[in-house]
Amino acid sequence: MSLPVPLDKKFFQKRNLEALLLPTIVVILLLGILSIGVFVSFQDDGKTNEDKKNLSYYTEKRKVSSKGKTIEVDPRVLQISPKDLSQELSKEEPIKVVTIIKNISEQNKPHIKGTIFMLESMFESTPGLNPEDSHVFISEDGYDSAVVIEKFVGGFFPPEKNRNLEGGLKAWKKEGLPLEN
Repeated sequence: MSLPVPLDKKFFQKRNLEALLLPTIVVILLLGILSIGVFVSFQDDGKTNEDKKNLSYYTEKRKVSSKGKTIEVDPRVLQISPKDLSQELSKEEPIKVVTIIKNISEQNKPHIKGTIFMLESMFESTPGLNPEDSHVFISEDGYDSAVVIEKFVGGFFPPEKNRNLEGGLKAWKKEGLPLEN
């Protein structure tokens, strides 16, 4: 019978080091992942608190009615009043006014200066508009344009850049704002 061989200190130091190596690597990786998560969550979206307040997002669905029809509009469909639109257009803000029409002959009716006419059927798929531009959509009473915007706002079209003229062209006329033929 032989006696066990005594183990030296180096053997134990090597074993302790190996036992600590894997948990140390795991801890370092977890800290790295957590710090990236914290960094990403605190990144600034580029908008000041004032900008966020001025966007006036709706938090509840809003009802738009016309000729006995009512639709609850998605909160992302922002409305602009005729007076506010008139002020923005007088500042020559880069806003494209898009009037939704049902047939080509409607282009001959009085409209807001600089209007782009688009058939309602063009919005069955993604409209041929630049998502980077600001648009105000108009229909006779605001109903059809709200329906159109609701179809595509969000995706590539930011809600704050695509608004509906509240009350449509009727509200614009009621305010006595200028039209052209």
